[in-house]
Amino acid sequence: MRRLTLSVAILIALACAASAAASPVFVLRGHGWGHGVGMSQYGALGRAVDGQGYKQILGFYYDGTNVGQTARRKIRVLLMDAQTSVTLRSSATFKVGDKKLAPFTDYTAVPTSDGKVRVIGKGRFASPATVTPGSGFLRIDGLRYRGNLRLFNDGGSLQVVNVVALQGYLYSVVPREMPSGWAAEALKAQAVAARSYAVRASRGGHRFDIYDDTRDQVYGGLDYGSGEDSSSTTAVKATAGEVVVYNGSVASTYFSSSNGGRTAASVDTWGGNLPYLVSKKDPEDLIAANPNRSWRVRLTPGGLANRLGSSRRPTDAIVTQRASGRVAAIKLIQPGWSHTFPGGPEHFRGALGLRSSVFALGVLNIVPAQLQTVCKGRLSLDVFARNMPDVTLQSRRSLGGAWTNRTAIATDRATVVDRPCRGTTYRLHSPAGAGGNVAVRVVPQIAFRATQPAGGVALRGFVKPVRLAGETVYVSRKRDGGWHRVATTTVRADGSWRAEFHAIEGTYRARINPAASTGLVQGISPPFAFTLH
Repeated sequence: MRRLTLSVAILIALACAASAAASPVFVLRGHGWGHGVGMSQYGALGRAVDGQGYKQILGFYYDGTNVGQTARRKIRVLLMDAQTSVTLRSSATFKVGDKKLAPFTDYTAVPTSDGKVRVIGKGRFASPATVTPGSGFLRIDGLRYRGNLRLFNDGGSLQVVNVVALQGYLYSVVPREMPSGWAAEALKAQAVAARSYAVRASRGGHRFDIYDDTRDQVYGGLDYGSGEDSSSTTAVKATAGEVVVYNGSVASTYFSSSNGGRTAASVDTWGGNLPYLVSKKDPEDLIAANPNRSWRVRLTPGGLANRLGSSRRPTDAIVTQRASGRVAAIKLIQPGWSHTFPGGPEHFRGALGLRSSVFALGVLNIVPAQLQTVCKGRLSLDVFARNMPDVTLQSRRSLGGAWTNRTAIATDRATVVDRPCRGTTYRLHSPAGAGGNVAVRVVPQIAFRATQPAGGVALRGFVKPVRLAGETVYVSRKRDGGWHRVATTTVRADGSWRAEFHAIEGTYRARINPAASTGLVQGISPPFAFTLH
């Protein structure tokens, strides 16, 4: 009897069997909001709720200090800079210099070319032009402020400074820096810290002491933002004149929203080794009311590289920390390359766009041996999971569906073997965050039988899995450098197929294009050499 022989082993021809590129996900798990130096506002709230008084709260955050009195009564606040004009108004008669201005009337002030300030309709005034209220508050560009205003001609533009009583300044600052509905002792601690900060401030030389925004403390007069509030005003009045003192001098009372459970030492954050700004545990900061007690940021390799100014996309990254738990340096790693980026905690907080510099950096990555495999063929998955808790390899059908836990990953690096028979997507999952999805396509096994019946009237083969019964098989012969279809048939219920045609000697292959619902993609047999013996 004549037989046909295979010139190659019966193997699946994979259209794409190269190793998949690494696709790590970097998960930054952090705590807190702000620089963390000095008083935590959420920590102050937690301590107040626990029954601590404001002096006790301040004593914790500013180590070795006590509460004393200040003789300072006024402060100069920069409201506006580089203005081409401003609008002045009041509900009562007011003055610019020695000239009276009518109530309920808008007056426009502009700089002049000779260094003076002109109030249109009222004349020219030497710089600074002083605006004083009558029985009402002054308005500038629609917002009311306590105290006087000074208008400087600053090289052809206007600079506006509010000269205000320290108490009146704090009436505006405290409700903008801390919610006025918080516990009274927390508000008092905020009032004393804000007053101390203002007394220590020295900005702008002879013109002003302090900015009205987050460069110092947020101040907006009577109207901007939350305005003034009776609860915070009560706290300011209850602590009138009180400041935090260290060795006879007013302390630098930095504060931020949340320290993430540990205060930051000034020397670890921006330098300046102030003995009363040290690092210590602060569990009261992590109260349930604190929305920033825990947060996560998920970055791609490109995202992490771009934020740090690196031209290389890392496959790994390591954070080193300072004594107070803040980041000290970040090392990006590729195979055969690494680079350490130095910088202070606040540099990294800004560069990475994070809420604070208290964070751990975890890495999740899966690298399959290939992105396409044969049904029930061995698929190796190299997984990397460092600095992430309770990591599990999960999978689901690529067409969708729920994730299924496959195996727990107990070490940083591991190899997991799977034998999928549908397109499958894999990921690493941790309660702290999930890694990226890696989709592996699966092709059916399709091949010719090792032996064929004599006569040259048909070719036979098989397809796995058998659930592809009814699918069309396309048989082609190689001729003139290309493949030309010579027959079509369908897969039988047992997975076999038989293509009847006049078979002549040559090289053949079979192809099947499964329906998308099968979870499989196109499969092509190895070439089959048809030889008559």
